Amino acid sequence: NDCGLFYPLCGDYPAMCTNNIGSFDCNCPPGYTYSLFTQSAAYCVNDTCRPRICTDINECDVPGKCGANQNCKNTLGGHFCDCKSGLYPAGPTCEASIGDMRCDSTTDGTGTVY
Repeated sequence: NDCGLFYPLCGDYPAMCTNNIGSFDCNCPPGYTYSLFTQSAAYCVNDTCRPRICTDINECDVPGKCGANQNCKNTLGGHFCDCKSGLYPAGPTCEASIGDMRCDSTTDGTGTVY
């Protein structure tokens, strides 16, 4: 079990080590990616180095992650969408309020309104 021999073999949380027969792989969870690294930020064996730093992917950098009337808010490992000022959730989108029928909430970009 290479993953259990050295801590942290793949880096600090949230990096994940997967044990293979005679080797191991380092991965980041969804929403994270390995950063560019230097020799000092890597675990090296026989001149083979693996990065050790998982960094958050800013999903809001991807156009269209949220609807036209929504703001994208990046979170660690994910994102959420909320309505722009003066607008309110209407299913997976946001619209202007109609009378007093409104509530303040957010959506996670999949149509789920919170």
